[in-house]
Amino acid sequence: FIPHMNLIWHLVCYHDPNYWYEYDLCWLPVCDVLLRLPGYSYGADMEVKKAKELGIRVIYDIKEL
Repeated sequence: FIPHMNLIWHLVCYHDPNYWYEYDLCWLPVCDVLLRLPGYSYGADMEVKKAKELGIRVIYDIKEL
């Protein structure tokens, strides 16, 4: 699952950003790992927090994959 792909969907079907944040979080329970890319991102920070709550491994370097 790649949350950045929602940008294309957002251009076709506008929603408030909070809608997309919640949508992305709904996918986390079916993920095996979360790759956190560098840089500021409110949404990505929320995903890291939720992943940790769910016990999903969070990695910060693609080499760890």
